[in-house]
Amino acid sequence: MLVTFLLCALMSSTPAAPHDRGSIAGRVVDQTGQPLPGASIELGSVLMLNGRDDFIFPVDRAQIPLLRALGTPDKDKRHILFEGGHVNLQTRMDLIGEILRWLDRYLGPVSTTS
Repeated sequence: MLVTFLLCALMSSTPAAPHDRGSIAGRVVDQTGQPLPGASIELGSVLMLNGRDDFIFPVDRAQIPLLRALGTPDKDKRHILFEGGHVNLQTRMDLIGEILRWLDRYLGPVSTTS
């Protein structure tokens, strides 16, 4: 069984120094909590949206090291830096457009019927 994650943003509570290493660990289970033998997890695509002047997650100390640490192929990674700092994406319609284009690319466009 392959579980694919779409990661729009992954942040830790403390910005990482460039030399820090981390890991993501866990197990795949069914609805009852029993392990699924032979299951694998693949981080399929990564879209990171960050402020260029984000003092909580600085570009050089947190954003870039995190993006490099993810095991996703470079062709499936995108890091968008917008002007400003650590902001709420709901107020940034231009970034919502970027998210929707990314979702269309990796999940397929949404079709509407009348």
